[in-house]
Formats: sequence, C-alpha cells, structure tokens
Amino acid sequence: MLNSTDSSTQLTLSRKFSVPVETLYHAWSNAEQLKKWHAPDRSMNIKATADVQAGGKYCISMTNTNDGKVHTVVGTYQEVVPNKKLIYTWQWKNTDSGSSENHPETLVTLEFKSIGINESELILTHERFADEKTCEHHNQGWAGCIGNLEQFLHENQKE
Repeated sequence: MLNSTDSSTQLTLSRKFSVPVETLYHAWSNAEQLKKWHAPDRSMNIKATADVQAGGKYCISMTNTNDGKVHTVVGTYQEVVPNKKLIYTWQWKNTDSGSSENHPETLVTLEFKSIGINESELILTHERFADEKTCEHHNQGWAGCIGNLEQFLHENQKE
C-alpha cells in the first residue's frame, strides 16, 4: 500500500516491500539497479551514475521513448547510512542548456526500515518545493517510480 502525505512544500510516501532491507537499499544505492526502475514510466530509457557517499554526486537521465524528451536530475548525497538512510539534494537540469538555472534545489530523504526477515519499508520525504503545483507533480512522479521499484524488486526475486 502506498501512503501519501503532502503539504505545499513537502511530500511523504511510504511503501512496504517483500524484500530484505538490504535489497531495498541496494536498489537505491547501485547505479546499475537505478537504471532499471528509476523513472515515473517504465517505457523511459534511464541512465544513472551514483557515487553513494557523503559529498558524492549522482545524475539520473530519463528519456521519454515516445517524444525523445530528456529529463535529467542531479544532486549530492548529504548523508549515507547503509541500509538505513540516504539524504540527497535534487535539482532538475534544463535539457537544452544543461544548466540548473530556474530549477530550485530540493531535498530527498529516504528511510529504510526492516520489518521482518523478508519485509522492509521505505519512507520517502521530498521537501523544499517552491509551490503546491510542483509538489503535486513530484508526488505523481514518485508514485510512478515507487511502482516501478516494486515491479523491479518482484521480478528480481524470481531470478
């Protein structure tokens, strides 16, 4: 079940997964795994780099296969506690110029909780939005990403 709470400048999503917390954390901290699910739509082509350490950088580019538009987000890891927490900045880049101008930096906090041998919970908080419309847009995007993550984890359990 996906629970969602949002105000005009913050959203929080939580979801339980039928995988150990280490597996859930690895899906967020490994660039090769991020490439397989980190987009709001499964039809997007994803490129990802991630230097998961405090001060490390990440970049995720999502290409819409229908219209060719590229959506790129970049940021810096602020706090990394393996299997427990990731905190990182989030900033969209203009696809034409490659700059982040006119895109305010926001903050994402991921909390990973073990609730059983093969069960875990993710609590995602995204804050510092400029307005309610931007917050709602990201709420929809994250809901798609979390759905893709759930499908990715389910498919990889079968292997």
